[in-house]
Amino acid sequence: MHTVAAAPTLADVFSYVADAAFALDGNRRIVFVNEPFTRLCGESADALLGRPCSHVLDGHTLSGKPFCQQDCCPVFRQIQGQEAVQNFEMAVPHAVGETAWVNIGAFRAPPEWRPAVVVLTLRPINLHRAAARLMHGNAGAPQRVETQDAPSLTRRELQVLCGIVQGKRTREIAAQLHISYTTMRNHVRHIFAKLGLHSRAELVQHAFRCGLLRQER
Repeated sequence: MHTVAAAPTLADVFSYVADAAFALDGNRRIVFVNEPFTRLCGESADALLGRPCSHVLDGHTLSGKPFCQQDCCPVFRQIQGQEAVQNFEMAVPHAVGETAWVNIGAFRAPPEWRPAVVVLTLRPINLHRAAARLMHGNAGAPQRVETQDAPSLTRRELQVLCGIVQGKRTREIAAQLHISYTTMRNHVRHIFAKLGLHSRAELVQHAFRCGLLRQER
């Protein structure tokens, strides 16, 4: 079966995604940011790298409780304990001085991404969704993901997934697999629909969480 020739870097994977993304080392200091994250924070990459994530995000749960604390990060603790973390919502300061409501995903970084040990992605959500989550009691700390069977992807869909995780553009993957651009986009839509995801960043974190790439080795 098709195999990934070279391990992609953090920059390879997250340079072309629309969602904000950053990575932390073992001391919970930022070691990688992509451009959407710098826009969200209103600071340059140089100004963000090396700082504790709690000093940058200063996040609160949707019910208003402080979430980001320098001496305690439930996301970091769970992932370091080999637990998968379910996506959750949080309010963070926006560069323009307003509050940004985001859906946060997190996963353990593969060894080749050292010194990064945890990667987090932030996708904007609207206030209506945030309010609905709050009303249904789903606005607290991140929860552990319960083990369940992942939807089955076809061999071609796994090949497309590998290309996406390598950070390749849609046309580049289509050329590599000798398929048309339209067919390639259809495969991507089918993958998103099967997995119930909405962005490339979510797809990357899901692939690492569930070991989908191992199916293509």
